[in-house]
Amino acid sequence: MKFFLKINLFFIIVAFLLLSNQVYSETVSKEKKDDKKGQSLSFSIDEPKDPSFFFKEAKRIAESDPDYAIMLYQRGLFLKPDAWSERKQLASIYDRQKQYNIAILEYEKINNALGTSESFYDLIKALKNSGYLRNAAMVAKKAYERYPKEYTLLFLAGESMYKAGDEKEAMELLDKYIKLKPDDDQALFLLGGIYEKNGKLKEALQLYLLAQKILKKDDTINNAINRLKSKTVTKADMMLFVPDGWTQTEEGMISIDGIQNIIISVKPSDDITKAALDAIKNDFPGIDEIIKSATKNREEKDVKSESMSYVNIKDAPNVKNAKIVLATPCKNCPGAFSIVSLAIPFKEKIYIFTWRSTNPIEDGEKILYKIINQITWLN
Repeated sequence: MKFFLKINLFFIIVAFLLLSNQVYSETVSKEKKDDKKGQSLSFSIDEPKDPSFFFKEAKRIAESDPDYAIMLYQRGLFLKPDAWSERKQLASIYDRQKQYNIAILEYEKINNALGTSESFYDLIKALKNSGYLRNAAMVAKKAYERYPKEYTLLFLAGESMYKAGDEKEAMELLDKYIKLKPDDDQALFLLGGIYEKNGKLKEALQLYLLAQKILKKDDTINNAINRLKSKTVTKADMMLFVPDGWTQTEEGMISIDGIQNIIISVKPSDDITKAALDAIKNDFPGIDEIIKSATKNREEKDVKSESMSYVNIKDAPNVKNAKIVLATPCKNCPGAFSIVSLAIPFKEKIYIFTWRSTNPIEDGEKILYKIINQITWLN
């Protein structure tokens, strides 16, 4: 019995020694692994207190491990909140990760602290990326007040307002910007597009033509110009948009109902009043004496005869050196034939717009004033 007890005790001691050796080996192995792991960063009581340690490591791994880099930047900024350059680096990671709202918070902290033009640009960009377009425009306007030489801020404000749906304010901001930077083809084309969308075709074409001078072979700009030109009448150096309710003809334009007709002609430079009267003379061969009488006096004048014939010669408002002549055989007779001639001098030529209709003569005067406001001079 004692023999068997001694044998069992022997095996127990051997087993204990073997087990102890295995536990020791595993412990040593674990300690080696922990030592190796300890070479990477851990946030224990003994972690570094120098923020530059975290910033340096965060910058190194920003591309390969952005999530860990964010954590490192946060730890460094906890130790040094006013590390603005590193805070911007953190914000840029949020941008790349499309965490725009968090990026905005970081850019706002930088901008509130520094208020530099660069910090404004960063904040505006972040707001635009996140879809806060009106906020981006407001920040850009505020920044421009502080930095009036930074004209690009006006463009960013106008562009953001347009994308936010406020086309009226966008036009005002972009127009102001173009007056300061008239060679910005992007702004010219953008404002031209807004004008075209709002029916201001003359203004749109003028801007497209300016943009074309900068980018002559740009298909988008050329297509926009051709699109607008299809709605115009062109004579020599003059182009005008056909108003609603009218259509183009070889000689000018005609109203869709066929009642009104406008012929546009171009003549060498001459006496402006004579040019306007000559356009009327062939239509009223019986009123030569009235025309002669009106020609003698170049001031505004109404001339009447016993037959109630009527001729009125006057300066055209808002058009330098232009003359307009209104004539009808019978001014107060319903359905009487009427004619209005408007002569405009431009670069050694006279452009004559002659309206003919049985409508009241005042209609002709109104439509001619309307269309001359749509004229674009090409050279």
